[in-house]
Amino acid sequence: SGYHVSYAYVDPTGLAGLSDSLTLANATFDAAGKMTQFAATTNSATFTGTHQEFGTAGGVVAWGRWTGPFTGVDGASLGLRNAGINQGYHYVVGMPATAMPTTGTATFSLVGATKPTGGDGTLAPGTFSGTVGVNFAGGANSITLNAVLAFSGFSYSIVNGMASFNAGTPKWNPATVAIVVSGVAPVQYQCSLGCNAAVNGAFFGAGAAFAGYAYQVSGAGNPKVAGTAVFKQ
Repeated sequence: SGYHVSYAYVDPTGLAGLSDSLTLANATFDAAGKMTQFAATTNSATFTGTHQEFGTAGGVVAWGRWTGPFTGVDGASLGLRNAGINQGYHYVVGMPATAMPTTGTATFSLVGATKPTGGDGTLAPGTFSGTVGVNFAGGANSITLNAVLAFSGFSYSIVNGMASFNAGTPKWNPATVAIVVSGVAPVQYQCSLGCNAAVNGAFFGAGAAFAGYAYQVSGAGNPKVAGTAVFKQ
């Protein structure tokens, strides 16, 4: 019990979502530490497919991507979904931060991430790189996001995207940041009318040693792109 889960998913029907457990969740893990199920007051998911990228850090946070069958609730029942190998259900799960700092700033470097995936299944999974900057001082409580989602021939970038959190609270406030597109993307991923990334994150571990977030890139008429990433002070 007591876990925070942030997640983003896409599947072959075009269904996509970005949210978190809302309340603290009960979570189940296999012997390697991969999350196989979580259940909170509103949202939940159970996975019976194949686990792709995976990692853990500090004994307090883990991340991964499930493909194949999953069921759950994301505000409403998802029923049985089936994410393809180029898609998936991405998650970050961990114990919320204790003894949150209230002064100073910190730079968080990347520990690990899932491969960003597109919503229509035609895009080969990409790579993720990035940093998180945090101002813990009371009244500021700001988060600066920089990231590059790189695919074959093009990339999406977040440049000094801003998020926030309430003082002393591990959970981030929902945020939307601008996306810059470089290179030549497939037509359906070109963001011709502009794209943004919605972000859902939290701090984990004693003293907010780790930060992690799920993201979903979307634009008018574009298949969504999803992923998760974890960072360390």
